Amino acid sequence: MQQENERYLNNGRLSFKESLPVDKIVEVFNQTLNLPVDFSKNHRTSSLEDEIRLFREVQSGACSAKHYYLGRQLENLGLAPLYLTIPFYWQKQPFEYPSSLKQLSLQMPLQFHAALLVMLENRPIQLDATWDEPLSVAGFPNNKLTCLMTVSIGVVPAGEIITHSSAQERWQYILELKQQMSHSSLVTQFYGQLNEWLQEIRVQSGFLANRQ
Repeated sequence: MQQENERYLNNGRLSFKESLPVDKIVEVFNQTLNLPVDFSKNHRTSSLEDEIRLFREVQSGACSAKHYYLGRQLENLGLAPLYLTIPFYWQKQPFEYPSSLKQLSLQMPLQFHAALLVMLENRPIQLDATWDEPLSVAGFPNNKLTCLMTVSIGVVPAGEIITHSSAQERWQYILELKQQMSHSSLVTQFYGQLNEWLQEIRVQSGFLANRQ
């Protein structure tokens, strides 16, 4: 019990009095960051556990899957991350879209992004592992960590950020939200072209060749 007594609750979340596994936290964050974001797999699974399992198997996924997976990794290290839902518009982002994708983005409805928040020694640390490193050449945030610190949210928010106490709570929230949202051919076309563009960036950077 001595080890457990070195932990204490801070606002209902686990914090630590003593040294953190900082190097390991940075390592799992960077590993997740550099797994490609892939919106073709966005919420195609029937449960949170299936989402995490699929991401682990294919080593790519949308922002929600990446952060459910990262959150599970952090939980295994003894942390208790909060899960964030961030409303945003694609047309309001500083990304250097190709012209056809830019035009599609102007018609895209409100979408929802994922990130994490952990409390460490009463200090909030914001974590966003969405955009893999090669994408930074097109204006996407490069959030690679060299030390444990807050990083930029991967999108410009368009409203209040919603905080969830667990991955399951966020999963259920997004599931109910998706049922209320329209699923037009425009949205499908946008994400298809977005994926193609992201792949082109990786190919040009030599990232895919390095992974083979």
